[in-house]
Amino acid sequence: MAGIAGVFATEPQDATVRRMLDALRHRGPDTMSLFESAHRAGGVCAADLSAERGVGFAQREGVTVLLDGDIYNERPEGQSDADVALGLYREYGQAFPAYLEGVFACAVYDGEDLLLARDAVGVRPVYCGTLKDGGKCFASEMKALVGVADDIWELPPSTVYSVSASVSRYRPRLPDVLVPTDFDEAKRLVLGLSPDHVPTVNGHHIMVTVGAYGGAHDSSSTVKRMSALDNCSE
Repeated sequence: MAGIAGVFATEPQDATVRRMLDALRHRGPDTMSLFESAHRAGGVCAADLSAERGVGFAQREGVTVLLDGDIYNERPEGQSDADVALGLYREYGQAFPAYLEGVFACAVYDGEDLLLARDAVGVRPVYCGTLKDGGKCFASEMKALVGVADDIWELPPSTVYSVSASVSRYRPRLPDVLVPTDFDEAKRLVLGLSPDHVPTVNGHHIMVTVGAYGGAHDSSSTVKRMSALDNCSE
């Protein structure tokens, strides 16, 4: 978890952003990264967890990314989650959130535009508001915008907000899966699974606790098969 905050205004707002981030320090007490350019300013406070998670900040060739989230896309060694988001933005533009695998609230500063994006489920929050000079501001929590914005609203899940192009929805890119048409087909698919068919993240199986409600033989068989796939105990 991290805290992101920023402004896109007509007047310098550096001090405002710092106050907003101070209200979010409980979301990331270890580091604070700031971006300041003319009347645009933003930052992220993050926990120092790992190089792959990073500090939620990436900047390259005039583009700055602030990220609160966990991204699972494959990436070259040494790239952080924010680096992945920046790379996908440069490749796909405003459609980049559809290519992010994970949960996230993300801000992208690119010249005269500011993009805000939220994951399809809405796990990571982001709130937006309007400054007194007509500029825009955002933060991970509503309380960071109190006294800063005249109005405050929550960006819906699966949505991109652009200062230049307003709000638009996006459809996440989902993996191709077999959808059974009836119970018997679903049963055959589950009992026929092998470790090669189990989705992985960066090549590693996810270890989880498995279980099912029910007292019939079908439930017991399903749990037994699921347990064998990930070497979990029944």
